[in-house]
Amino acid sequence: FINVGRDRRSRGGGPCSILGQKFNVGSSEFPLRVGNALRVPVVRFCGYSRLGNPEFNYEVDGVKVTQTATGNPNGQGLTYGFKVRDAPDDLYFLIKPKGLRVSTTAGKWKSDKGLVQIPANEANEFFISVEPI
Repeated sequence: FINVGRDRRSRGGGPCSILGQKFNVGSSEFPLRVGNALRVPVVRFCGYSRLGNPEFNYEVDGVKVTQTATGNPNGQGLTYGFKVRDAPDDLYFLIKPKGLRVSTTAGKWKSDKGLVQIPANEANEFFISVEPI
């Protein structure tokens, strides 16, 4: 997580600082896919909310998604929360598994393929957690 206080209290452009120890969260490309894990999706940012835990709203191949990210209160780790409206097909969340423990509340973690597969009928709301090993 980042302390953005110095940037927000002035005219912007101030240095932000990392809070805690930095670790790899598992993907360098946009990780959420609809219908085909190998196809690079068309993503459109639709806005965000800062009320409570920040939420990011976007579309992935036309599918509406709300995403949150929270830290692990017991140590290093990150939990992605997703709400997906009317997924037409299975979803895939890509993760490079090296050095990470992955868990999910929906679908199945496939470490050999480096992805979580979420069936369309389980995609309304789910959480994926990554922790360094």
